[in-house]
Amino acid sequence: MSFISSEYDGGYAEYVVWPAELCFDMPLSSYSESAVFSVSGLTAWHMVKQIQAQPGETVIVTGANGGVGLLNVQIASKVFGAKVIAVTGDLENQERIKELGAPHVVSYKSDTLSEDILELNGSPVDSVLDVVGDALFSISLQVLKNGGEFCISGSAGGQHKNFDFRTLYLKHITMYGSVLGTKAEFKDMLKAISEGEILLLPEE
Repeated sequence: MSFISSEYDGGYAEYVVWPAELCFDMPLSSYSESAVFSVSGLTAWHMVKQIQAQPGETVIVTGANGGVGLLNVQIASKVFGAKVIAVTGDLENQERIKELGAPHVVSYKSDTLSEDILELNGSPVDSVLDVVGDALFSISLQVLKNGGEFCISGSAGGQHKNFDFRTLYLKHITMYGSVLGTKAEFKDMLKAISEGEILLLPEE
């Protein structure tokens, strides 16, 4: 991965020379709104592609009130047709998250979070999209079905976890580490944004 203002100078430049094949039309008329999707949007899109979300499957989205999390909710539900259970801290924004595509919103502060998720779904879930890390890792594995998929692209809730590896191999869980994505995925994401499938914010 390479970024302007990180691996390349020019983040504050008025003009910059850049390869044409790495330039894309803005999906929205506003530059500031279009730019928001560049990193968070591609990261979320690639995560959903990693787990190969399908219509009718249930996907847990952690950190659902954050940038990548809100986009995970929309992409998994509105683009790929999965049922989303969103995990967040406070539930004051749950209506907003529901508008974006998650029929169920639960709080990680619940003492019975794993039971809450299993009850809502009626069975273990198909996959997890995680940006939290340590804080919800064990619960995420608990609620995953045998053969489930777990994709992580963040560790806001902690970077280190001691756990029993038998959970992974006895349940045949597939794990993905993920960040950003491919040019083809970026084009697909921009198309979905321009067609209104993915929103920056719900309408007030």
